[in-house]
Amino acid sequence: IIMRLCYCCCYVFLTITTTIGFVIPSTNKCSNNRRNVESTKLNVNNMPAMFVYPTDRNARYGSDIAKYLVDMSDNKATFDFCGGMMFQLQLSDRLRDYLYDISKDCEDDYECIHIDRQPVICTQQEFKQITNYTQSAFADNRRIFHGREIRRVPHAMGNMGFVLQLSLAGGDDPEGWTEDEMRTYDGWKENSYRKWRDAYEYQEQGF
Repeated sequence: IIMRLCYCCCYVFLTITTTIGFVIPSTNKCSNNRRNVESTKLNVNNMPAMFVYPTDRNARYGSDIAKYLVDMSDNKATFDFCGGMMFQLQLSDRLRDYLYDISKDCEDDYECIHIDRQPVICTQQEFKQITNYTQSAFADNRRIFHGREIRRVPHAMGNMGFVLQLSLAGGDDPEGWTEDEMRTYDGWKENSYRKWRDAYEYQEQGF
């Protein structure tokens, strides 16, 4: 699974039924400070093994990666992202429903009938290594997902205030990427050259 990310410096949305984005502005930018290694280890060790180790994941979920992502989001599991930065995974309501429906196609032994709809765990480390990759905002909800790296989120799991939000691409998702995010996406650039959005910009775009 590869995630195209849009960056924002803000407090996170508050999910209410139809999921409306509620954000509070912040001027804080991305920090490259080294994170506390012991805190990272503690956060990882407190998560169920199936959310941390690939062998445990495979034993629990088999081919049902959709259910794996749903369970991670429901349990507020975290990713050790960018080397020690603990991001809580949060699926939008629409993406969660989409993945949940896919997971229902799986049998009790987690061998899935419609395997062609299941998300794919990628082995590549960079976008450019993916076959037929293009520098665009395209996402297929299978190999590539739309994501937001959201900072300064109150009570985010991982104790670092970070949330990695994934939304449904190509669908009617109230929490999905805005037209401006789609138009200006530049995830292949270095962070210092990329577009950062604050709360006011999202509000102006109707999010």
